[in-house]
Amino acid sequence: MFKTHKNKTFNFYSRYYNERKERLEKLKNGESVGIKFKSNKKSNLTKGRSIRLLMVTLALFCIVYLLLFK
Repeated sequence: MFKTHKNKTFNFYSRYYNERKERLEKLKNGESVGIKFKSNKKSNLTKGRSIRLLMVTLALFCIVYLLLFK
């Protein structure tokens, strides 16, 4: 006589991402893994910072020299 309400059901399957497993599967299939070399990037950044700091120091030294001895 009366309609009974049923609970809503969802078709959601929980998934778990395993980075190591994905990498191994890609290696088996012959796909490139895309290795990142952080140490190389870090050394390039440090080198760039050192050069920039040297240039700024030289520029400030030249400005001070011109102001004091002119």
